[in-house]
Amino acid sequence: MLTIDPHRLDQLSTHARDAFGLQPDTSDRFHQRYRLLSPEDKLLIDMAMKYRLSRREMGLVLNIAPGAVTRRLRRVLNRLNDPLVVALIDPTCTLDSEHRQVGIEYFLHRRNVQTISRTQRRSRHEVRAMIEYVRGWHRGISSRR
Repeated sequence: MLTIDPHRLDQLSTHARDAFGLQPDTSDRFHQRYRLLSPEDKLLIDMAMKYRLSRREMGLVLNIAPGAVTRRLRRVLNRLNDPLVVALIDPTCTLDSEHRQVGIEYFLHRRNVQTISRTQRRSRHEVRAMIEYVRGWHRGISSRR
């Protein structure tokens, strides 16, 4: 779990401490996906985009190495920009809400099948089948484009 070390905030540059609005070129679709992220993932995105902290400053505040910050941020951004996740969050998505929810939990939140089966009150076999259905659905809509 990522937590901010408040004792290290005073070591940041003045520029890094100032809050900026999100960059104007970020799209509404990005914001739709962003809202579905976990608080930890949102924290990384906010620190990088909203507050424009360097990787070194983020590492200092979170008490982790700058390389680890870069890797975590890259993973979150890759998940946000995954074409399957984009398709799941698209308002014109033709999947039913249950399949969408399982797909978002698995592909965006990176929850495992066992956790999803507990929260959805389904068997692990059903959840795996739903995930495979979502993958097949995405292959189908991707091939039509």
